[in-house]
Amino acid sequence: MTPTLLNTRPEGQTQALSQALAAAGLGSVDCPVIAIEALRLPDRAVETLARADKLVFVSRNAVQQLAQAWQTLTGRPLNPAQDMKPGAQCFAIGEATQQALLAQGWPTADLAHDDFVSEALLARTDWQDLHGQTVLLIKGEGGRRALIDGLSAAGADVEPWPVYRRMLPDYTRQQWQSAWQAWAESDCPVVLISSWQGFEHLQGLVDRFGHRNDQAWLFQQPAMVFSERIAQGLSEQGWQGPCRVVRPQSQAGIIQALKQWTTE
Repeated sequence: MTPTLLNTRPEGQTQALSQALAAAGLGSVDCPVIAIEALRLPDRAVETLARADKLVFVSRNAVQQLAQAWQTLTGRPLNPAQDMKPGAQCFAIGEATQQALLAQGWPTADLAHDDFVSEALLARTDWQDLHGQTVLLIKGEGGRRALIDGLSAAGADVEPWPVYRRMLPDYTRQQWQSAWQAWAESDCPVVLISSWQGFEHLQGLVDRFGHRNDQAWLFQQPAMVFSERIAQGLSEQGWQGPCRVVRPQSQAGIIQALKQWTTE
């Protein structure tokens, strides 16, 4: 059977993944569970960036939203030679984030795929003593404190920059039920859960617009997730379907993981 992915990527990111899946002969139903709302940079953003030693980006959205926010604040694109401290580097959480940094032309650390997680960054031997260094954490509003706590424990002066807010997309009942039905009636439905907040939003949308048994049925379906932490969380919530962690966290990784269901 050919699997069909419930493509829950944030608004503005679903189309690229669906096109890549179609090119690989795989089906998908676009169903974003997160909408991105831009936030302003801090008042002293220009001065802070100029003294930062490291910039850590937690997502592709963080890269894109910083680029847009900087343009809004200064009236021009971010120019590393002009705006950043000499020798400063950008670090990515996730391969898609790495690609977004490279596309911007910002000085980006060359990391192996296995290093595209928070824990791997914090475990780097050259990150064990960060006293005297300023680290900007470019992120969405809220989220985990693991990076902030880990960087602070290593002695860094950490400044979180929330540059976007994750919102629930504005669905009508008809829009939701049309997408859900197309996915649920496919031969092999598989759901993509790329963040814990995305899972919470998915549950909320099913509760709001779904039929009585939709939530229980959802928990029996195969899931592809972006981290062991999400997989563990789903298990604790009572998820009964098979769960596969996507590695690397990219379109290629999603396609590779999805294709494995065609051979099992």
